[in-house]
Amino acid sequence: MATCLISGSTLNAQTIYHPWVFEGGSNFTDFNFMELGFSEKFQNASWMGEKAPTMIRVGRMVKPWLTVSAIYSTVTLEVVKLNNIPLKEQIINDYFRKTGLQAEYRFANGKLLKEAFFIDPYLYTGFSLSSIDEKKYPGIPAGFGLNIWPLDYFGFNFQASYEYIFDFNNYMHYSIGLVVRFGNMIDKDHDRIPDRYDACPEIFGLEKQKGCPDYDFDGVVDSLDKCPYEFGSISSGGCPDFDNDGVPDKTDQCPCDQGPADRQGCPPTIDYARPPENTPRKSEPSNYELTPATKPDTIKMMEKLPQAVEEIIPREKEIVHIGIPVSDPTYQFRAFVATIDKHLNNIRFNTNSAVILPSSHQSLNEILKVFWENPGKQFIVEGYTDETGATQYNQFLSEERAKAVKNYFIDKGVDASRITAKGYGEIDDPNLNKTEGERAKNRRVEIYMK
Repeated sequence: MATCLISGSTLNAQTIYHPWVFEGGSNFTDFNFMELGFSEKFQNASWMGEKAPTMIRVGRMVKPWLTVSAIYSTVTLEVVKLNNIPLKEQIINDYFRKTGLQAEYRFANGKLLKEAFFIDPYLYTGFSLSSIDEKKYPGIPAGFGLNIWPLDYFGFNFQASYEYIFDFNNYMHYSIGLVVRFGNMIDKDHDRIPDRYDACPEIFGLEKQKGCPDYDFDGVVDSLDKCPYEFGSISSGGCPDFDNDGVPDKTDQCPCDQGPADRQGCPPTIDYARPPENTPRKSEPSNYELTPATKPDTIKMMEKLPQAVEEIIPREKEIVHIGIPVSDPTYQFRAFVATIDKHLNNIRFNTNSAVILPSSHQSLNEILKVFWENPGKQFIVEGYTDETGATQYNQFLSEERAKAVKNYFIDKGVDASRITAKGYGEIDDPNLNKTEGERAKNRRVEIYMK
């Protein structure tokens, strides 16, 4: 018994998913117990029975607190010893048999004790029929039982009851045996979580969410998820929060920069034009301060500066490659690559979504200029994801992201025939999927000129 208690105390992950109980063991009767005084009851106990298995009990858990059992037991009585007790009727036959039904109130019902607790005590009563000396006497038992579960499906049982018998002497009845539980509980939504433990018994769900669904697998059940179809964070109510500042992207005015909720997710602004109040100020004048004598000449020089700059660098050339002449045939292509590389890293999506963040529009507009500067060119937009999630879903998501960028350009007036959108799922360098920063690099689009 001590071994069972020690081993059972370490099994915290037990579950009572098996409603049927079967027990086999031995049982004993004590008619003398009722005839003795209180102090003698425990000194002169007269148990009658055999050690061989003589008792069978089959039970079914109906509610977490209620189990209904049928019991059958036999005992070989000691006739001479029994007739020394003042019985209502003297007996001749040593054969004793008891059958009955009993309702057991379980304390390990989830309220008084945890349902999976390895010590499972209960009280019981019911109806019994005792066969003594080939006569049947109805009775009502009232007793206490204890299950001890060192394993989820296997344990030990002990019962002791006072049997009130009509038309014959009352007696005490004891039993001890090995008990196993088996079978499966009702599971209407077939999510392998019994309805008794399922917080959403009619909707297929996840075990870690207590049987409730979580469509986007973000840890927030759909009934509480403000964005049930987009992967989000718990702090933002299940909505995407790219910068992890607790403000959902859909209400975050600065979705790529962390900021408090009272500033709509934007960081505090810093006025660099005004030095802090504690900054010491120089009392002496600056060595570079313009004097009245030099101011007119300096002003004239500054007025001519924009014209001189425009003569050196044409204003319409926004991209300049040092060492590459404008007449070089590769200039246009290299300029295109430079523009794309500069702005692609700023094209962001909600996690697990093909919705382009508003902060990406400026970069997309810069890339749009390349489309207008190359009216006869064809372009390819490729979408990628990280390896998080199912491969089939990632392929679908990458295609949707590529289409989202393509549609953005079409909405701005670019002919749809000039753009091809393709999705490549999570195909990428496997070494770039270990950390969140590396995975973020794979959640992207790439644009190429044909």
